[in-house]
Amino acid sequence: MNINTRRIYLVIIFIIFLIIAPIILLYAIGYRYDLKRNKVVRVGVLYIKSTPESAYIYLNGNNINRETTAQITNLLPNEYQLELRKDGYYNWQKKITIYPEVATILKNVTLFKSDLSVEKLIQDIKQVKISPKNDKVIYLINDSGADQLWTFDLNTKENKLIYVENSSNTINDFFWSPSADNILVNFTTKNVNNYLIINLLNEKKVDLYQLYKFNFENVIWDSDNENLIYGKFNNNIYQINLLDSKTELILNVNAINYLVKNNTIFYIANDKNIFKLKYMNLIKKETNDLFNLDSSNYFLILNEKTQFIIVIDQNNQNVYLIDSSSNIYSYEKLNIKAKFVQFTDDMKKLLYYNDFEIGFYDFEKGENQIITRTSNQINEAVWHPLEQDIIYLEENKLKVVEIEGPIRNMYDLLESKISNLIVDKNGRYVYFLAEDGNNKIFSRINIQ
Repeated sequence: MNINTRRIYLVIIFIIFLIIAPIILLYAIGYRYDLKRNKVVRVGVLYIKSTPESAYIYLNGNNINRETTAQITNLLPNEYQLELRKDGYYNWQKKITIYPEVATILKNVTLFKSDLSVEKLIQDIKQVKISPKNDKVIYLINDSGADQLWTFDLNTKENKLIYVENSSNTINDFFWSPSADNILVNFTTKNVNNYLIINLLNEKKVDLYQLYKFNFENVIWDSDNENLIYGKFNNNIYQINLLDSKTELILNVNAINYLVKNNTIFYIANDKNIFKLKYMNLIKKETNDLFNLDSSNYFLILNEKTQFIIVIDQNNQNVYLIDSSSNIYSYEKLNIKAKFVQFTDDMKKLLYYNDFEIGFYDFEKGENQIITRTSNQINEAVWHPLEQDIIYLEENKLKVVEIEGPIRNMYDLLESKISNLIVDKNGRYVYFLAEDGNNKIFSRINIQ
């Protein structure tokens, strides 16, 4: 090979290098040629995580041979039909948009089982309540004419008897303490209303009537101090100190409903059929009005994890939000209609439902979003723990719907006559009372 030929080869190689090197460089920094647009564009990234994992990923109907959790790179900017498939689970679908130089992140996708079987746990349940820690329930049964209270551990399925009432007495209701270390039991003995406090750690019991000789009504826990409870007697409200066994009269009013937070008692007062929502600082003994009410048919909801107090008008389903974070209490009427509400754990969203619709209020955006409307009766609705889905009971159908729209995945989980929905803290099981004639059975289904 002579020198001229070599020079020609070198020139050709150099020209090829000049052509290919920029292409390789552009490819390396995320540029691709888009045939549809007939131009070079920068690519985007899709990150997707599902619970449970190992779901097959489909884009525009094509299996891309990847499973969740996955990061998919080199996607041309466009709209894609994303689908996750896993054996035994409902398919999850969503239209997504990939943008240049942007990572689209979907990290809370929840997959739900499609073939569910009901596991019966406890027969003949009269009432059941979940603990504040969401790991145990207390349930009420009647055995041989005597009311009994038991705890059931949702993780271990362990049952433990905590109280047996005399056969001549009746347990009316029971309430967890904020720490879940105690329960407050309301019972009737010889037509007399009474309360019993049971310490679940040492099984110590305190009978309020035997200790104070008062037939208290509407006894509640202090949300911040478990050694304090409050009860109503002869239209007076008393503070009861469980440490020194002393009582103190704190309000001499006809209070219909009340709760205590941040050393302040909030209450609905009836003054000659004029109803007001009021509050009193328990240290300064100062009483103030919040706003007038058009009836006594209101109830107060307190979430121990947040500074907010919810007031619901049961007649018109109006919802008021009280901020108790400072000594100057403010309130806001939310633009929603609800018969019950539930906060997310981060307190950024408020789930609500009424007879025919489910929605949530976003506090960061100050917006209300309707999730679903139906012509059938909505009986209950609760957050799934990942807070991207709502599990609800529409007449006799148990359903789940995701909150991200505008097109939402919605699935039927179970059709049966059930009530008292409880979702465990991991989101794996839904517990409920299933009706079988006059028998209520504490049951569960594994949704994940």
